[in-house]
Amino acid sequence: MSTLYVLSTPIGNLSDLSFRAKDILDNIEFVIAEDTRFSKKLFSNNQKKIKMISVHDHTSISKINQAIKLLNLGDTVLVSDAGTPGISDPGAKVVKIAMDKGHIIVPIPGASAITTALSICPWPTNKFTFIGFLPRKEREKKISLEEIVNISGLIVFFESPHRIINTLQSIKTVMNNREVFICRELTKIHEETFTGKPSDAIKYFSNPKGEFTIILKDNSSHKPLISDETILKEISIARNKELTGRKIVDHVINNFSVSRSRVYRLEIQSRKQIT
Repeated sequence: MSTLYVLSTPIGNLSDLSFRAKDILDNIEFVIAEDTRFSKKLFSNNQKKIKMISVHDHTSISKINQAIKLLNLGDTVLVSDAGTPGISDPGAKVVKIAMDKGHIIVPIPGASAITTALSICPWPTNKFTFIGFLPRKEREKKISLEEIVNISGLIVFFESPHRIINTLQSIKTVMNNREVFICRELTKIHEETFTGKPSDAIKYFSNPKGEFTIILKDNSSHKPLISDETILKEISIARNKELTGRKIVDHVINNFSVSRSRVYRLEIQSRKQIT
């Protein structure tokens, strides 16, 4: 069986490419890449006639299986646009199918925006949760934030320059302006970091450019997790007291330290269940 090299590439500075990774890139013949146009520069010293297939977020299973067939021809390297394949990109699908078919999987470690950001984070990093990207739609984004608000340890995720301001506004609202550590353009010329409240970050990044890695400060020392079921019970109690609409929401917020948007959502949900 052939070997699939899961190879980490630099997240910005090409000088961060390891000697081991460079040796594989200079001698490999078969490549599975997230974006073939972007990845071609990694093979500038490779004298072989490289066969390269693209696998990205929207690639069908049949196309992924076609890419896996490269392994029938010989050792193959899997690379993403930047960083480690399989981390918030489609690489995991390739690895799973290759593994199921009995191929050897070899990791070639290197850069990752997650560990790079954590290495310079001003807070303890012994426990963290990585969530990839938050949903694009506002309602789904707020629901996701409500679901992770009481997770213990740091919370790490990526964000684009087009959505960073909106995401910071959502964190400010849903997470009570919880402190954030933000890294922009890691390892690149314009690399910078910010530590502070989302409300201040919105002003600081008034004209956002580049890619962002955001770390939310640990909140485990604060309020315990309050389940949806508990909130729904309190909504029912308020309704039995003949409270309606906004008064129900105010009642629940006065009893539990939870976001208004979460209570509104559950109050609407409870009304639908009644009807």
